[in-house]
Amino acid sequence: MKIYKYVLGTDGDVVSYKGKFRDVLSVGISNGNPCVWIENDEEEYDKKISIVPLGTGWGVDDILEGWKYLGTLTIDGYVWHYYYYMETKLTKEIEKLSNLLFGEVKN
Repeated sequence: MKIYKYVLGTDGDVVSYKGKFRDVLSVGISNGNPCVWIENDEEEYDKKISIVPLGTGWGVDDILEGWKYLGTLTIDGYVWHYYYYMETKLTKEIEKLSNLLFGEVKN
């Protein structure tokens, strides 16, 4: 197992990475950039991790269902709250089954 650092944004846009991820460890600042540290394990199967920074006071009622809180950073006077979602093979299979049973949900 190895731990890798991935650079994040601060603009509210989702950043996604794909790899043999085991666990999301923490969020912090490295060389002036917001980053996330993730455990990678060659024994794992490929997963996609999506991470979004949301500013204090932003409305987040429905958009974070299923997402996990990662941490909060203050950058240049702005406070960003980071959330992540790890998509697995099972996640995709559940979505396919749900679409078959109930039809595709469109927002």
